[in-house]
Amino acid sequence: MILGLVSIVAFFTLVVPVLALVFGLIGLSEVRRGRRGKGMAVTGVVLGALGIVGFAIVIVFAVNEAIDEQITSIADLEVGKCYDIPNASTGEVQISEIEEVDCSSRHTGEAFYTGNLDSSEPYPGGSDVQLQAGQECVGRPWTDYVGSAYPGDYELYTLYPVELAWKVTDGAFACLVIDPALDDLVGSVRGG
Repeated sequence: MILGLVSIVAFFTLVVPVLALVFGLIGLSEVRRGRRGKGMAVTGVVLGALGIVGFAIVIVFAVNEAIDEQITSIADLEVGKCYDIPNASTGEVQISEIEEVDCSSRHTGEAFYTGNLDSSEPYPGGSDVQLQAGQECVGRPWTDYVGSAYPGDYELYTLYPVELAWKVTDGAFACLVIDPALDDLVGSVRGG
């Protein structure tokens, strides 16, 4: 009976669910020898098992959340932040997430401007969206951020929505500075 109570109380930590399971199993073996407390021993076994499963679920969600914090949606890009762009060297590529990294470490691009195209109209096609977004990026936004006229020492990389995301993202786009040779950048390009 005492072991059954201990197993119920021990449900609330990682080590404790294991102990609850063990004490519950020990309690069940004691019940087989004629002692009372079968209900509490079974409860300890069940709660111990549930505690272990619950802890595993919490770990899975915590790891998933930690991974999600490292991945940035394109609609959430911030000016002045640096990112690793998947497959940047392949040119036209459809991506939905990029990883934010510290600008002092190696990175593919640095966001220097974000905006929204008019998504109240039907999707004009990928080429037109890329052209419109690119026109928004060069000129004053580029010069204000990089400190020199476009293209200078760097190249423009534009992230823009595909048709399925056109309305959902309100036509959001982002402009990033990349190395023309597609080498990684180290440090910020702000101000040249």
